[in-house]
Order: sequence, then structure tokens, then C-alpha cells
Amino acid sequence: MRIKQKKLLAIGVIVLAGLVLVSRNFQPSLHASDHIESTVRYVVDGDSLYLEGYQPQIRLWGVDAPEKNELGYDQAKRYLNKIALAQQVHCDIVDIDKYDRSVSRCFLENGDEINRMMIESHTAKEYLRFTQGFYSSPN
Repeated sequence: MRIKQKKLLAIGVIVLAGLVLVSRNFQPSLHASDHIESTVRYVVDGDSLYLEGYQPQIRLWGVDAPEKNELGYDQAKRYLNKIALAQQVHCDIVDIDKYDRSVSRCFLENGDEINRMMIESHTAKEYLRFTQGFYSSPN
């Protein structure tokens, strides 16, 4: 009987330790159509950023900015930094891409859409493959 109790105790400790580890790293799984509100903590480039308290990278839906080492990269990243860094935003997740990034439409507190601002600033282009002209067609 004593051996059974020790085994049960050991199993209980292992399960409890596993739950503690999982709970420390727990972040609810988000899906397309979910909504996130947070502060922009880091701008990766002209079409990607990170939010406080949210691990997956946010990829701006419909925005195609120059990649690193391409002409216009620095300008696009600088502009996204200028308009979004340290700003409170809300992002509506449109999709989860193959890299597990949350593809989103993100808005500043005043309602201005960051995605649209990047395209209208000409530091990025509209990614027509996905938007089908959403930003370029008349409102």
C-alpha cells in the first residue's frame, strides 16, 4: 500500500508541475474574427508589429511593405514606428497565416486604420491578392 501512495504522490506532483508550467505560458488561442486591444511594443518592418502581452506577431492585412534590404524598407518601418509605436490599438484578426502570425486590420484610438495609413502614405502597397481592391476602390 505504501508503494502505491508514493506512486500516486509522484504522479500528482508531476501533473501539478505541468499545470503550473502551462498556466505561466498560457495565452488564449485566438482565431480569425477575434479582437485584440493593446499597446504596440515593437515594429518589425513596414507591415508587421508586436503588441504588449500578445505573443504572435501581427501582420497587417492587405499591406505589402518592402522587405529588409529592399528600396523603401527603412522609410516604411520609420513611418509605421511614427504612427503606431507605443500607441493603444485594437486589431481585428482576419486570418492566421502559415507562419502563425495574426493577420489583422489594426486601428488607432481615434479610429484611423493603420493598414490604410501605410498604403495611403505610399510607404507600402496594397496587397491586392488578398484585398481584391478593398483599399483602392472608392468608398
